[in-house]
Amino acid sequence: MFQLLYSDDIVKFIADMSNLYALQRNHTLNVTSNEIRVYIAILLLTGYLTPKYMRMFWEVKSDTHNDLVASSIRRNRFFEIQQYLHLSDSTSLPANDKFAKVREYFTKLNVNFTANFTKAGSSHISIDETIVPYFGRHGTKQHIHGKPIRFGYKLWSAATRHGYLVNFEPYQGASGPSLKMQSELGLGAAVILELHSRLPIELGPYNLYFDNFFTGLPMLKYLREQNVGGTGTVRENRLENCNLPNSKDMKKEPRGKLYHKASEELIAAKWHDNSIVTIASNCHGLDPITKVDRIGFVDKKRAKIQVDCPAIIKMYNKYMGGVDRFDENVDSMRVALRGKKWWFPLFAFGLDASCQNAWLIKRNSENNWTYCDFRRNVATIYLQKYGKSPTRNSACGVPVQIRVPTEVRSAGSADDHSQIDCSQRRCGYCHQRTRKMCAKCNIGLHVKCWYNFHNK
Repeated sequence: MFQLLYSDDIVKFIADMSNLYALQRNHTLNVTSNEIRVYIAILLLTGYLTPKYMRMFWEVKSDTHNDLVASSIRRNRFFEIQQYLHLSDSTSLPANDKFAKVREYFTKLNVNFTANFTKAGSSHISIDETIVPYFGRHGTKQHIHGKPIRFGYKLWSAATRHGYLVNFEPYQGASGPSLKMQSELGLGAAVILELHSRLPIELGPYNLYFDNFFTGLPMLKYLREQNVGGTGTVRENRLENCNLPNSKDMKKEPRGKLYHKASEELIAAKWHDNSIVTIASNCHGLDPITKVDRIGFVDKKRAKIQVDCPAIIKMYNKYMGGVDRFDENVDSMRVALRGKKWWFPLFAFGLDASCQNAWLIKRNSENNWTYCDFRRNVATIYLQKYGKSPTRNSACGVPVQIRVPTEVRSAGSADDHSQIDCSQRRCGYCHQRTRKMCAKCNIGLHVKCWYNFHNK
């Protein structure tokens, strides 16, 4: 399932672009697709097993050593891939795209997400914003006060009720290129129309759900003409000539009170819940009105009460939270490695989104899989299948298997072991640098550590 979404062509694309970037920096990387898969697996592993420093995975100390990682790739090779990782040809980037370095990567992900949407398909789609955490400097970084993630890149996202991310588009700010019909209907409406145009036609017609940033009556009328349902909360200054009671006056009335105005195409309603909810739709009406449980006051005591709820509110609450569910799943196990490149959080976002989407597809057939179980299986199988046991070259050029200090040592005296000079390496006892080694054990050792190591 993971390889359906994070497919072989994406892995090969990353390997090719990384090799090209290394050559442009006068370095020969020669990274293969299998090495990229191992690198990806380690990033996925950091989502549920986060070290203070990545180098701890390769330490020989038992409290941090990860045998699966250390036996799959050498430490220096991992950081070499990290240094030269790239997602584009830097010599041919379009000048008017602030996300040019990740544009082709995002396009490939969107194609795979949409192509496999049928496996987790639904005609009810919620559209909202997603924030990818980033604290560095970039022209598109956003600050949204009051959000769980205040600083980062903003992505317009379309997701199903359960959190399957169908499509997304990064926001480039006010100075970025305009979307189709943005000048006529505004930014929010243009985002809705753009994301809807990317949905598979065969699963339509769709019902779209969005918040008051996107909703406007002209946009709902346009969606109705395109045979697309639209439902969203709406700001009072966007109701045009729809005369509904003032919100301050409605707060004095009992909970569950409902006012509405309707035409042949649209309906707008105000409903008194914990606060006043203003909502508009071109596909849902008020009937049937059902009872919903709320916490209120009866005889000045807190108690459970029942409040009348129209169908338009019930449908909105049911399908609107898809993007929030996606954000919750991704944030529970996000890639923990922080790169130095401005686009690295966006690269890691693609990994997290692919893994989360694959888990949702898998969960449709087997309900007992948790997201953590699924992610662990992907990381483990990738490391076992594509990892190579680290080797180094001896003085005569013959590959020699690296010895680890945890091997069985000869007990008793160290008199039958001899010390010789060697190239710089780590001491098997104190793990500091040394140029002395034991000829019999083939392990670096200081003179001061000689007897302690052999008699341990």
